[in-house]
Amino acid sequence: MKYLPISKQNRQQINHFISKHWLSTDMIIRGVRIDMTKVDGIIAMNGDDICEIISLDSMKEGGSYVFIVSV
Repeated sequence: MKYLPISKQNRQQINHFISKHWLSTDMIIRGVRIDMTKVDGIIAMNGDDICEIISLDSMKEGGSYVFIVSV
């Protein structure tokens, strides 16, 4: 398994994964809609398959969220 940052090269694959598994690329956090096609993160890859997506986003001013999606 290898870990890679979400980048322009894999963004389309990530967006498809999120949409397929969550049925939307939007996430609502504290009443604010977040476009998950634009957030930074790290993916765990097993060959060409995505195994996890890890993203750090602001939970409060200067804070962080962590969410992990496993398949």
